[in-house]
Amino acid sequence: MGIFMNFFMPVHILMYSNCIRQAAADLDRMGTRALMITDGASDAATALDQTIATSGRLQIVSGRDICGELLTVEQIEEICQEMTRSETDMVLAAGSSRAVSAGKLCRQAFAERTGQRLPLVLCPIPQEAGSGVTPYACSRDRAGRLRCQSSAQLYADLLLLDAQCAGEGASSLWMYALVEAMAHLLEAMVLSRGSLLSRGFIYDSLSDICFGLKSLDEDLVDSLAQEVMGRSILKAGIVAGQSGSSLLYALESRLSQRKGISSGKAAARLLSSYTEYLWSRDSHKVQSFFGQMGFRNVAEFTQEFCFLFPEDRILTEAEAEEIAQEIVEERRSWGLETPGTEEISRILSTV
Repeated sequence: MGIFMNFFMPVHILMYSNCIRQAAADLDRMGTRALMITDGASDAATALDQTIATSGRLQIVSGRDICGELLTVEQIEEICQEMTRSETDMVLAAGSSRAVSAGKLCRQAFAERTGQRLPLVLCPIPQEAGSGVTPYACSRDRAGRLRCQSSAQLYADLLLLDAQCAGEGASSLWMYALVEAMAHLLEAMVLSRGSLLSRGFIYDSLSDICFGLKSLDEDLVDSLAQEVMGRSILKAGIVAGQSGSSLLYALESRLSQRKGISSGKAAARLLSSYTEYLWSRDSHKVQSFFGQMGFRNVAEFTQEFCFLFPEDRILTEAEAEEIAQEIVEERRSWGLETPGTEEISRILSTV
C-alpha cells in the first residue's frame, strides 16, 4: 500500500489495492458532470465505471473510446464543443497512455477555449502509469503527423493507480514497461535538471526494476511483484517529467506511431543506441547506472534479456532522417535543447 502526497509535484497520487473503486468520494468533490475517455476495455476503465456507479453525484455526460488511436486536432476540437454543450466540469481518462494523452489534451484545449481549467483524473493501466505523471502528450495534426507536446498545463490533478488492474497477458507488457522505465531513468540521470526527489527516485526505482525483471523472468509474478513494478514505473514517470529533457519520449512516440508497436517495445529497440548517445554526454553516469543494476554495460544487460531486444531493423535510413528532422523542428519550436538532425539520425540508424 502506498500514497504519494503533493509536496514536490502538481499531481496527487493514490496508489493502493482497490484505490480506484474506493475513490468515489474524491471524484464527488471534484465534479458532477464528466467527460470520460477510454481506450477499449480495460480493468482500469471497468473499476472507474464501478466507482462512478457508487458515487453520489457524478455522472458521465459525454464519453469517447479512442480505440487505440491518437486524437487529431479536429477530434479534440469536436470534443471541446461537446464538453461545452454538456456543461462538463471534470475530465476522466482510463486505460492506455493514448487515453491519458487524450484526456490531457482535451482538458488543455477546453481551458484555452473557455478559460476554465477543469479537474483531470487519470486511471492508467499500471504498465503505463508513468504517462500519467508527466507533462507530455501526443496527438496528430491535420496532415496525420505526430505532435508531441510538453507543458506544465498537461499535469493531471489526480492519478489513481491499482496494480490489480494490470489485465490479462500482463507479463510481456510488464517486461517492456520496465525496460521503458529504465531507459527514462537513464536519460534523467545523464541529462536531468530535476529535483533531489528525482535523483533519489532513480536509484530507488532501479532496485525495483531489477526485482520486477527477475520476477517476470522466473515467472514469480504475484500481487507484491505487481505493486513493486507499478511503483517503479510511476517513479520513472515522475523523474521523466521533471528531467527537462523528453528527447526519449519524442523518439519512442514517433517509432511507436510509425510502426504500430507499444512505447515499451519502441524503448527496447532504442535502448542500445540511445545509451551510446548518453555515453557521449557523460560516460561515468552511464557506467554508474548499469553498475547499480549489477551489469558492466548496456550490452551485458541486453544479452541477459536478449528476448526483449530484436536485432532486425524496422526503420529505413530515409525514415530515420525524416523522424530526426521532425523532432529537431518540434523541440526548437518549444524552446527545448536538442541534438542536431545528424545526431538523432545516428540514434535511429540501428533501430
